Amino acid sequence: MPLPERETARLRWGRISLPGARYFLTLCTRDRQPVLASPLVSDSVRAALHSLQPDDATVLAATIMPDHVHLLFTLGSRLTLGQVMGKFKTLSRLHGHVAWQWQEDGFDHRLRPEDS
Repeated sequence: MPLPERETARLRWGRISLPGARYFLTLCTRDRQPVLASPLVSDSVRAALHSLQPDDATVLAATIMPDHVHLLFTLGSRLTLGQVMGKFKTLSRLHGHVAWQWQEDGFDHRLRPEDS
């Protein structure tokens, strides 16, 4: 049975980038491959998190799972949410010699100021 086609354009529809807002983001590896369990790859992901500048985003918390990453961050003033997502994905794949990819897009949720 073929997998359903992803409707990634609908994920982008309605996305709001507000500087100073807190966002919860989940990014998955392509085909949910557990490549992030590799120390070489997870080190690259951690390096990408540390490479984000405060003008881009301030990472408040991150969890690296075998096939996905959860990020909680405050959006900076220089980049949009989509640009931060793209920059993180690109930086995380620069180091190491393991061939892997991220899924297109991801899940994002803007936390309201009163959310804990």
